[in-house]
Parts: sequence; C-alpha cells; structure tokens
Amino acid sequence: MEEFLTTGWGILTQIYATIYQSGYLGSLIAIALGTYLAKKGTRITGQPESYSGTISSNGGVNLQKHESITGTAKTWLEHWFGVLLKVAGVILVFTALIAFVNLAFR
Repeated sequence: MEEFLTTGWGILTQIYATIYQSGYLGSLIAIALGTYLAKKGTRITGQPESYSGTISSNGGVNLQKHESITGTAKTWLEHWFGVLLKVAGVILVFTALIAFVNLAFR
C-alpha cells in the first residue's frame, strides 16, 4: 500500500510540475481537459438511479424507479470507467487550480 501511495504522489507531483512549468496557458489547458474528462465520465456513468412519475387528479402519486445499472458485465465496466474518468478529471482540475494560484502569487 505504501508503494502505491508513493507512486501516486509521485505522479501527482509530476503532473503539477508539468502544469506549473507550462505557465498560465498550461493551467488553462489542464483545467479545460479536466473539466472535459469529468463531464465525459458523468455522461458515461449516468445517474445512480432516477424516478419518474405522474400525479393523478385526486392527489395520488405514481412513481417508477429507473436503475442505471442493469447488471451486465459490460454495463458495470462502463460504470466504473465513467467513475474513473470523473475522478481523474476532478484531480486534474484541482492540480491545475493549485498551479494557477501558485503562478499568480509567485
């Protein structure tokens, strides 16, 4: 576990250093790329579940639950790939924002 965390931290610092060395343009490109990855991951993953329904004239409600994952292996793989893209996008945006702020105050 220690090796995994050390490697992950090394990758994050290399990404930060690359963004920082690229200046403001590199920060803006990394923010745009991270936002794109997060949106693409959200599109692939979808909502965990959703509800739709109608309200009748007497005030009763009829709701139907719609599951996003039906249980096939392909669907589960797509779901986890989407989650991975979302997490990678968020990490990239935060790293780029930190580099952008450090560039502004150097």
